[in-house]
Formats: sequence, structure tokens, C-alpha cells
Amino acid sequence: MNAYKVETVLSEDGTLMLKGLPFHAGDAVEVIILERGNYITQHRERMTAFEAARKYAGAVEEPEDLSTNPKYMEGFGE
Repeated sequence: MNAYKVETVLSEDGTLMLKGLPFHAGDAVEVIILERGNYITQHRERMTAFEAARKYAGAVEEPEDLSTNPKYMEGFGE
């Protein structure tokens, strides 16, 4: 399946007009509509990586401190 990206601005509430698509009458297509822009892209210049990922902080189980695990310290300082 090929994907085509088209960006446009709605000129009327609730109506989307797409022209110049590479399809023909009778072709079956699937349409996914995404609102362009979000908080991260609108504030890109002022946002750190941590701020962008803040909602994921603490979402995964952290490994124990690797420095206390003998398996990971094998050969260290040799």
C-alpha cells in the first residue's frame, strides 16, 4: 500500500476538499485525517527533550544500578 501526504487548510467548517490526488474514479482509498501541529511542534524552540518526553517519565521499570551488578563490571579497570 502506498501513502500520499497532502497538507491543506479547511476553508469551510467540517468540509475537506482534496484535489490533484494520484487516483482515478472508482479507486478505493482509505483516508486518515490528522490535525497538523501539536504542542511539541508549536513549542519546539523552547522545549527540552525531557519536557517533550515528560509524560513518559517513570512509565517503564528501571534496571538496577549496573555498577553494583558483578556481571556488568567484569573486566572493568583491566
